[in-house]
Amino acid sequence: MGEDKKLAIVFSKSQCSSYPKAHYTYKDRFGKPLKMSIVRLPSKLYRPSGLDFGVFDGVNRNEVLAYINVPWDMIKKDKNNENRRFFHLERDEYNIQFITGNGNGHKIEPFRVTAKELEDIFNWHRRKENREELHDRLAAVEAMKEQNEMKVEMKKEDVIKMKEDVKKQIIKVYVESGVVKMPEEKIAIKVENKLAENELDGIRNDMKKIEKHTGVDNSNVIKQLDNYGRNYMAFEELNERFGKMAFSKPMGRGR
Repeated sequence: MGEDKKLAIVFSKSQCSSYPKAHYTYKDRFGKPLKMSIVRLPSKLYRPSGLDFGVFDGVNRNEVLAYINVPWDMIKKDKNNENRRFFHLERDEYNIQFITGNGNGHKIEPFRVTAKELEDIFNWHRRKENREELHDRLAAVEAMKEQNEMKVEMKKEDVIKMKEDVKKQIIKVYVESGVVKMPEEKIAIKVENKLAENELDGIRNDMKKIEKHTGVDNSNVIKQLDNYGRNYMAFEELNERFGKMAFSKPMGRGR
């Protein structure tokens, strides 16, 4: 492999699988399967600019887990850093493998790279000349994170207000209908519990039954309830992408 023989990739202990497995594609000189470890590539944020693994069979290979197979006994520990590992590249080319996170066993075509390209993928973010670009990338991600967290908080506030507004209207229907024979304070507790337990369908059915019994149109309350459910679904989608769950999600057709 010439001068590329001296190339090595550097990675952390956490990027490497804990236990090797027999790999039947790669065999030793006796024909026995080699024991291989999986070494995950750095995340996209830490890879060289312009690197593009492309799309295969509808899967964007830049967005899924990428790794290489490495003989486990060729992975070396850094004497000065317990968390650091390295591996000397002894071939001209390597296959980068990909796996999706949905566990459906979808086979993705590997991406072939030279040893020098692989070394650059692993070590690009460690080089001094790339620190400024990496700093700018991390700053941009942090700014985007703050914006997204703000979106989540704003949506959360909207949903909480909608919940309080619709709760008042639901309590009013129960009280004025006379169908529920209990004090208003207990009705309020009942409604709060139903909302907390995500019983939107149950509340909606109650509104329809009361409308049928009293002849009073409750369609606006039902619309409010549905609107609350839809907005919570939008909040939940934002929350799953950018935040943490803030309160329980409503169930039923209002979701």
